[in-house]
Amino acid sequence: MNGERSCIQMNINSEFQFAPLHDLHILAVEDDIVSAKYLEKILGKSGADSRITRDFEGMKKCCQDDFCPDVVLLDIALIGANGFDCLKWLKEKFANRNVIYIAQTAHVLSDETLSYAEAGFDDFIGKPYKREELVNVVLANL
Repeated sequence: MNGERSCIQMNINSEFQFAPLHDLHILAVEDDIVSAKYLEKILGKSGADSRITRDFEGMKKCCQDDFCPDVVLLDIALIGANGFDCLKWLKEKFANRNVIYIAQTAHVLSDETLSYAEAGFDDFIGKPYKREELVNVVLANL
């Protein structure tokens, strides 16, 4: 990831035959560099048209650049605005679209996971996760 860019675009990678997310536009907000690189790899290999950004402002820029996500992966523990703040802004921005919101977090205790549903997330995935687990969570919510 290039630290100077706030929104990284990943194109469909035709090198891989198995691309279960090939028709999806996915936005991911992840502040951890290692996790963001991992997401780049997963989403690239899964065939999604994706954007990965590291913070609230980068997320807003991605969405204002005519990118309309089908699925949004939101880290909860972001620096500055958290995943709940991002979710609120996105739900207002895309109020007329059927967007799927998935929390991605290491905070997976039962009381925490209940707060994700109450806030309006469609699902969550606990970190760390494998490629297949992320793909399965996305596909299960389509």
